[in-house]
Amino acid sequence: MRQKVEEAKWKAEFKAQRRAEAEAKVHAEEVGWAQSLVSGPSKGKQTKVAASRVVEVVEQSPVADKEQDKDDDDDDEEAEEAEEAEEAEEAEECDALGALTEVLVVVEMQMQDMATDRRHVAAESHAQTEWMLGILEEIWGCLDPV
Repeated sequence: MRQKVEEAKWKAEFKAQRRAEAEAKVHAEEVGWAQSLVSGPSKGKQTKVAASRVVEVVEQSPVADKEQDKDDDDDDEEAEEAEEAEEAEEAEECDALGALTEVLVVVEMQMQDMATDRRHVAAESHAQTEWMLGILEEIWGCLDPV
């Protein structure tokens, strides 16, 4: 009886861990894809680093490190352990969400930086165009005898 309880508990924890890892990986890939659209090919490695951080958070979860207690044979203890496993899974999900939030903050900052850079480049380009037009007008004035 005790062996079946422990085996069922282990299977449930294993499934919960795999499900959380799969969900975190999918979310990390979606964030990575979105970030690669924003940052372009030169910054694609940052996406992989952020995605790997999400996977690390999931792999270092309390569910993965939790040891099974082999002395539990009461139904009350089994219920408590199931509740603890659920709490650990919730903590794992919070960790994954925190990592995804960090990635989204980085993406937002990069987008703001890129927009600022585009504005600066546009202003500089406009100034250079005006300067070149002034030079061309001076040359034209020298070539046009009045």
